[in-house]
Amino acid sequence: MNNRTGDGAVKTYPNVHRNYHHVPIAAFESLTSRFAATAPGVGIYNVAYDLWINGIATPGCTEIMIWTENRNQVPGGRYAREATFGDHRFKVYRRPAGNYLAFVATTNFNAGTVDLLAMLKWTISQGWLPATSTVSQVCFGIEMVSTDDTDATFRVSAFSIDGRLGTDATRADSAAPAVETALTPETLR
Repeated sequence: MNNRTGDGAVKTYPNVHRNYHHVPIAAFESLTSRFAATAPGVGIYNVAYDLWINGIATPGCTEIMIWTENRNQVPGGRYAREATFGDHRFKVYRRPAGNYLAFVATTNFNAGTVDLLAMLKWTISQGWLPATSTVSQVCFGIEMVSTDDTDATFRVSAFSIDGRLGTDATRADSAAPAVETALTPETLR
């Protein structure tokens, strides 16, 4: 897989995810995710969460990406500001239409717990999401643009979501098995 055209387009996004049925952000008491991933350090890619708010790839929805590792990829939108969540600082990019945001870690990290609810509430506090917004899907995977035509192995060895609803303290857990994706230029053509 390569980027000979120079367009930087994502060629594939192998991921693990959990679908939600439009659960209001305000209904969550907590929403965190734990992950561990390794990447080969070749080509162009990002290891990222992909949160779909108010629908999934439909008109009126918002895509929020949280890049935990970035290698030579450029986020969409324009730089808006920096924000810190837990021990990690992010540069935040936003499209003027407001349908896409990217939180790009200023220092790559390949394992840890991410407080998704804190990031969603922060986004609402900036006026970038309506307070009535709902969670439709939470994904974690690798957006690949290029492996420079070399064999490359990306591994997601841990992924879980812990969502607690505040109204009845219902627990909405999701633990996906470890996923190993071995990619070669031939398998991606």
